[in-house]
Amino acid sequence: MGKYQFEYTDKKYLIKVFIVFVTVQIIWVLTVLDDAMRSSIGSVWHLTTCLTSLVLFLVFATKSKKHGSATINDSFTEIYLPDRHVTIHYAEVKRYKIEHFRGGQLNVWLKNGFVFELNANYNFCNPAGFDQFVLAFDKFLTQHNRIHNIQVEKAPLMFLRAWVLPFLIILSAGLILVAAVVIYLRKTVPSSLYLSCILIGSLWTGYFAARRKVESKL
Repeated sequence: MGKYQFEYTDKKYLIKVFIVFVTVQIIWVLTVLDDAMRSSIGSVWHLTTCLTSLVLFLVFATKSKKHGSATINDSFTEIYLPDRHVTIHYAEVKRYKIEHFRGGQLNVWLKNGFVFELNANYNFCNPAGFDQFVLAFDKFLTQHNRIHNIQVEKAPLMFLRAWVLPFLIILSAGLILVAAVVIYLRKTVPSSLYLSCILIGSLWTGYFAARRKVESKL
């Protein structure tokens, strides 16, 4: 038995903020396609707007941080969040997944159809307490299943699924093609390409980290 305090990310709120940010960026990109906006002044204004919207996104995204706690027992776990109290009985768990990429994530599917999801994005909260909680949950759930001879499916890590490597290769090839065309036509590298490179680079980092983790256990 153990008690844990942790920070986690309000995923629904974060998605809403991200949608607003992307919408603003799309509208602005469509605006600067006008010939009058291709001047040096327009380019500076475009860069300033992108940076400003990014800063605003980060400011509002930090409000997605929430505080929760959990009590882990031999046969069940109680999770206390600001808006709900969830009890997970291990005997009712049908499937679960634990991820450690850019923070932590816990997904639990119960036999009655209930799905519980909780994650801690390290960009907006400290995932250390959350990691301790999910590791303890995994340990107690595994012990309970072994003692009672219960088979529960543990979903593979996202980066270890069969479709991930082909997807990353296609995504990277597409980015290279788009970058080549844009640079050839405009003779400059738009800031959005740098952001895309960072995003895809982080995905490759997660993929290789997951592979190394598996290979170290062999």
